[in-house]
Amino acid sequence: MTRADDFRTETQSSGRRSTPTLLADLLNETTSLFGKEARLIRAELSEKMAQGVAGFALMIGGAVFLIGAVNVLLAAAVTGLIEAGIPAPWSSLIVAAAVGLLGWALVSKGLRNLKPSNLTPNRTTGQIKRDAALVKEQLQ
Repeated sequence: MTRADDFRTETQSSGRRSTPTLLADLLNETTSLFGKEARLIRAELSEKMAQGVAGFALMIGGAVFLIGAVNVLLAAAVTGLIEAGIPAPWSSLIVAAAVGLLGWALVSKGLRNLKPSNLTPNRTTGQIKRDAALVKEQLQ
């Protein structure tokens, strides 16, 4: 039996807990709390990593769409506009602008998902700050 167990046994019979017992309990609870916080931050970082992967996927999707747009849509749309009576240079400019805007929108959304502020584990860091303040308060 450890010294902390001896104190617990003594205090359980009297209903009061001694200072060493309280400190040992505080240490155990604090250790447990930080272990749980570590698991929470791992889970949240995993979630943020998935969000980052989704951001990259959107960027790749946008890039693929832009390449496809350049190869297929530009040629077909320019040809259609030329047949409708619009001069070739203007037809090319109109189609390129429309397809470029769509590709830009997809890439922009992907980049917004990758901002550091969107990838930080805000909930966990806030909880750790509250827990640290609680421990500080308990020690005073």
